Amino acid sequence: MTRLVKWIRKNQKGTTMVEMIVTFGLLSIFLTASVMLVANYANIQAKISGQISAENVSEMVLNTVEGELSKATELFGTGNKFIQVSEDVVFGKVIEFSNKDKYKSKMFIKDGMLEIDYFRRADIVMDSSTVVSRWYFDEKVYMGNKITQFDIEEFKTGGRVVQGVYKVKIKVENGSSSVEKSRLIEIRNAI
Repeated sequence: MTRLVKWIRKNQKGTTMVEMIVTFGLLSIFLTASVMLVANYANIQAKISGQISAENVSEMVLNTVEGELSKATELFGTGNKFIQVSEDVVFGKVIEFSNKDKYKSKMFIKDGMLEIDYFRRADIVMDSSTVVSRWYFDEKVYMGNKITQFDIEEFKTGGRVVQGVYKVKIKVENGSSSVEKSRLIEIRNAI
């Protein structure tokens, strides 16, 4: 054993400059590859996180729309209409509906977020001066997502309109992804 140690000490000459350069070259290649892998993983993680966030927001909005519209009652003075859809220059699609107490409501997208205005009675003019209550999710709830499309139409099957059933479509976007969803909403009082 002592002979081996003496032989190692005697024959130890150190490393050459070429060996050092090769070693550093190999290390830099391995380091570059690992940094690229981590960067790709971070990009994929951000994309998946954005997709999940948009999915969650779209589900939250559709659940809210369904909860409000499924309880709609006949609109005052419309003759068996439960919702009325109109186009607004500022807000795009505006959905008007009444609840069981005949309070009128407006649902629309403002600054990429769902907003619902509630009014005192069904027979009044609906403008900002007659709003009793304004409901919306706080901006933090949207987690950087914006609603870029909001549409509603009567549901048709076989070319015929199904009374009291509507198809709601939304598109939610953020910096890295977008989600388009639709849902059939049945107005319980219409059937």
